Amino acid sequence: MICSEGKWYLLKTKVRQERRAKDHLERQNIEVFCPEVFIEIVKRGELASVSEILFPGYLFIKIANLSDSVGSIRSTRGVLNFVSFGNSVTTVPCSLIEVLKKRVESSAKNFISKLPKKGDKLF
Repeated sequence: MICSEGKWYLLKTKVRQERRAKDHLERQNIEVFCPEVFIEIVKRGELASVSEILFPGYLFIKIANLSDSVGSIRSTRGVLNFVSFGNSVTTVPCSLIEVLKKRVESSAKNFISKLPKKGDKLF
């Protein structure tokens, strides 16, 4: 699959600041993908569903021209740096992003539960 109008890159974010970085990058008109899943937990004795980031500390961004954007992206609140190997920033295949988007959509319909089910052994 060929990316239209840009390539996907992976960013390392500051601890628990993925949403903050996402908001600030979107204000710069950068397409951001931060995969989240819904998890069922017990919170204060009640059953609740919460959104949890699938890859804590990382965001995917899509930009057309990397050389024009590096400085502004690296100085964005919540962003640490691009993930790179050696001296080159690594691109993420479009096919991987598409698969992740489909899986995140399906998890929005089906909650992931960390709770034991009837008949499960607890230890």
